[in-house]
Amino acid sequence: MIVSSLTRLTNADDFSSVFIFKKRFSGAFLNIFHKPNQLEFNRFGLIVSKKINKKAVSRNYMKRVIRSVFRDSETSTKFDIVIQVKKNFTHENFLMVTKDIHDFLDRYAK
Repeated sequence: MIVSSLTRLTNADDFSSVFIFKKRFSGAFLNIFHKPNQLEFNRFGLIVSKKINKKAVSRNYMKRVIRSVFRDSETSTKFDIVIQVKKNFTHENFLMVTKDIHDFLDRYAK
């Protein structure tokens, strides 16, 4: 999946429509909210709160990791996805985070 400005959820209406749909996958590090869309590509938004980590460097690292995992994966079902980080992760937890994302994709986006 290519990550560009078209494939991102940007405004509050997009985020709230995914939350209202109330479909959620919970992993060890991530909550993934999803809603099917009618587009030819997945769109996603990331939520990394300051409660998770006060340092912007760490929050940006978490966003980069999530984007890179989604960039490498393709799905047949197209979704609007909101990914909320539940707890702080570092490079030691990279495999567990990718496992959370791949578990979601295997379960819902076959």
